[in-house]
Amino acid sequence: MLAKGAIEEVSVQHRGLGFYSRFFLIRKTSGEWRPNLDLRKLNKFLRKQSFHMITLLDILHLLNPGDYMTTMDPQDAYFHTPVHVKHRKYLRFTVAGGHYQFKVLPFGLKSAPQIFTKCLAPVAGYLPNRGFQVFPYLDDWLIKASSSQLASKATNVCLELFHSLGLIVNFQKSVTLPTRRIVFLGAELDTIENKAYVTQARQQKLANLVSGSQEEVPNVTNNLKVTDVSVDSISLSWLPPTGNKSLYFVQVIGNPAFNLTSYTEFVLIINLTPGNHYTFLVSAVAGNGVLGKSSIISEYTVPNVTKNLKVTDVSVDSILLSWLPPTGNKSFYFVQVLGNPAFNLTSYTEFVLITNLTPGNHYTLLVSAVAGNGVLGNSNIMTEYKVPHVTKDLNVTDVSIDSISLSWLPPTGNKSFYYVQVSGNPAFNLTSYSEFVLITNLTPGNHYTFLVSAVAGNGVLGNSSIIAEYTVPNVTNNLKVTDVSVDSISLSWLPPTGNKSWYFVQVLGNPAFILTSYTEFVLITNLTPGNHYTFLVSAVAGNGVLGNSSIITEYTVPNVTNNLKVTDVSVDSISLSWLPPTGNKSFYFVQVSGNPTFNLTSYSEFVLITNLTPGNHYTFLVSAVAGNGVLGNSSIIAEYTVSP
Repeated sequence: MLAKGAIEEVSVQHRGLGFYSRFFLIRKTSGEWRPNLDLRKLNKFLRKQSFHMITLLDILHLLNPGDYMTTMDPQDAYFHTPVHVKHRKYLRFTVAGGHYQFKVLPFGLKSAPQIFTKCLAPVAGYLPNRGFQVFPYLDDWLIKASSSQLASKATNVCLELFHSLGLIVNFQKSVTLPTRRIVFLGAELDTIENKAYVTQARQQKLANLVSGSQEEVPNVTNNLKVTDVSVDSISLSWLPPTGNKSLYFVQVIGNPAFNLTSYTEFVLIINLTPGNHYTFLVSAVAGNGVLGKSSIISEYTVPNVTKNLKVTDVSVDSILLSWLPPTGNKSFYFVQVLGNPAFNLTSYTEFVLITNLTPGNHYTLLVSAVAGNGVLGNSNIMTEYKVPHVTKDLNVTDVSIDSISLSWLPPTGNKSFYYVQVSGNPAFNLTSYSEFVLITNLTPGNHYTFLVSAVAGNGVLGNSSIIAEYTVPNVTNNLKVTDVSVDSISLSWLPPTGNKSWYFVQVLGNPAFILTSYTEFVLITNLTPGNHYTFLVSAVAGNGVLGNSSIITEYTVPNVTNNLKVTDVSVDSISLSWLPPTGNKSFYFVQVSGNPTFNLTSYSEFVLITNLTPGNHYTFLVSAVAGNGVLGNSSIIAEYTVSP
């Protein structure tokens, strides 16, 4: 039928949908098998519509004595009547694991006779008024004319018409030579005697019934049923027929197809193909080998187990499965998802994408091949965890010289623990069973990137939350003053353990200010002479975080005093005065050079130097002194004491 274009395969995505009917074979009188679709269930949904079909009585009334007749039987007549594409889904069936649907009008459909009669009515209406008459009864046509020549011409006209319409005549079942005695609709019509007779075949059947000779044919077996089904075998049992029999003949129709015999009311049929559809005909056999009518039953073998089931892809909320088809046949696959949530789905291919799963959850997946009757084969089982969701709100809660604390919120769904990757120097990994981790043994002042992933029970990592942070730099070493002047101080130090980006120098004093240095040295200028300063030097990380400070204090050198002069001279004393230097000082240091030579201090800008030798020459040096005792440059003046 597939080769004739009468049926077509159902697309994979539409299999199992629509209306499916039982498909079986019926033996013709010729011994051949005729496919048949059992549409009794579908017919219950069709409206019965009355229409007129010609009867044998109608024909007898219209036959004239001496008429010549021929008959024509179109081959596969119903197959010339297409079914609308939208309606083909109601005419589906399965055979040997395949899914098919009729494209043309099938036998057994309640509305088929009316539809076919209506379709051929215009054809039959085209032929009258040509000296002959046509009696169409479905796919059997009777042509009659008053003469042999006219009947022959009428037959040729019909043959040409059939040919133009694409109808193929079955000449084995047709009578194309005009005759006055012909078989039509089960009766033998005779226009010579103008009578109708029962055919000889029917007379023989009636004679057999009357004489009882039909008893030689065994009766039909009873209550044929399937008692067990496996992957490659089916067991049948039945009740014996009324009357006698010698043995049973069992025909297996499918792939493979074969015959066997049984001497009991039970048979185990083995070596079948898994998942295949089989039709079984069980006939009682008489002692002379005559077969009784068959009891018919159909069944699928159990599909085999699928092969090589594996997970080909996993995401946060989906799992992709693939497998190889089982040995034998199947109609589709049934996939059971056990977990939270749990649900079932079907697939017509050897892969399935399972979505709407809970992140991080454990799932057990069972894939079974399904036969055309819905029987499931043994399941192939696979377990898998979903990829956990990403953690939320990752942040740094504390930072020290050698440690960083992280915290986060748990991901949506489930997880077993957390995997923390530390990228930096040093780089290492660690795990946490809570939403917090203290990461120690880090290098001061270093930059670190942290990746936190939720981990499923099978070790599958979810996407990472990422955060970066610097550790606090360590304190600088060996801070010291390397040079001091009136308005500048130079500092130097050794770098801290670990890393730093630059240095931050705070100058506390008058003036107070800050500055940066990218080396372990700084010259601080524009300071006030003689002032006291405190210096804080901190290493700075790349994100601007300051380490602890190294601290040192120092005074600038005081400035030179101004306008030093002698204000009074006597026999043994000299008075000096001066103006204070720019900036600050703590006191003044006065050096007396002469005879005698000595030093003294003053806390004001005036000094009376006594106990000098009369008439002697003296040189005086006056220096401002800082709080730490550092002397500024000296102002110098010379003078004689008065002679006696």
